[in-house]
Amino acid sequence: MGQTPSYSQEEIERYAICTYIDVLQNQLCLLPDVGIDDSLLKYSGPDSNAVLHQAFSKEMLDMVPRYIASFGSAISALESVPNAVGLGALVISLIIEIAIKASAQTSDDTDDTYSLIRRVFGEEKASDVQDTMSEYLKRHQVYMKNNKRLRVELRRLEQQLSNHLTALRNSLKKDGQMSSRGLKIWVNGAAFHVQMLIHAARLDIQAGKPPSDCVKEIKAAINVYLRYLDLQVLWMHGERGPGLAQFYIPHSVAVDSYQRVWVADRGNKRIQVFNSVTGDWLGSWGSCFKDDAPYSVRFTPDQKYIVVAQLNTNQITLLEAPPIGIIGQCQVTSTIELAEDVKPHLVDLDLKTADLYVAEIGAGQAQKFVPL
Repeated sequence: MGQTPSYSQEEIERYAICTYIDVLQNQLCLLPDVGIDDSLLKYSGPDSNAVLHQAFSKEMLDMVPRYIASFGSAISALESVPNAVGLGALVISLIIEIAIKASAQTSDDTDDTYSLIRRVFGEEKASDVQDTMSEYLKRHQVYMKNNKRLRVELRRLEQQLSNHLTALRNSLKKDGQMSSRGLKIWVNGAAFHVQMLIHAARLDIQAGKPPSDCVKEIKAAINVYLRYLDLQVLWMHGERGPGLAQFYIPHSVAVDSYQRVWVADRGNKRIQVFNSVTGDWLGSWGSCFKDDAPYSVRFTPDQKYIVVAQLNTNQITLLEAPPIGIIGQCQVTSTIELAEDVKPHLVDLDLKTADLYVAEIGAGQAQKFVPL
């Protein structure tokens, strides 16, 4: 296969940052953008005056309290309302809806313009989180070789992201702005924040800060986010080493339908298996990875096979998945030999079609394989 080139940590990190920036900007399925609210779109066109008349019937206007009844009558009578275009129509609709709510004392406000203001503020906070994440990645690129300046920028943006996450959480939980989009951005932002703290710890330790202080800070942040999510740690394995339930660069995790967790223990060139409920160690596979470590593990939709990416040998290995209760030894079913130096790093499968997707950091590309 020829000699495999080596990549410096700086080259790997630069590529990872470029990839993540591309995800933030272009892959909306992973970190979705904050879209324009429907109420803003409804009143943003040149026909917003007609939309305003259509939105508020005479029956609705009759509900308006006496002190602005004349205002409601004027809207009903006029064919054209001055400034009732764009934000002008939006403001008028706000006034009417506030008045109607005050009169009807209704609690159903999911689709009206009044609730738009609360929704937009919530989504604006989500956008702040995403913008701070993007800004940090750009700063990281600029100061990659200047650790002193990078530490300053990292701490500044880490605190800024923490503040934005708090504001977004309050908006989602306390202000009634819970949405799958906002929650997904918060979860991504929280995970990103922990990664910022880990990288800051590396720089701080190089500058002489005691490692124990850094570990305490990271654990405290993780515990806070778990508490926010009302999650409880049921079990954890994290000690570094080659022993049972120890790891050296755990790089990928997959869960099968038999309550088993499969962890690609890259540095130890093995896959370790645990009970997903109790955390008990069930076994490990190492004989299939003497030439190269497992980098990414995924199950096929039928759960019969395990797909493994092996970066340095440029191949995808298909292993036979063991039945319930038995781990045994790994059995190679087949392999996909990729082009030299493409470096397959991550794999995933479409659970409906079994199509295989491979992210290749050496070639800087992704490939799709279709089962025959």
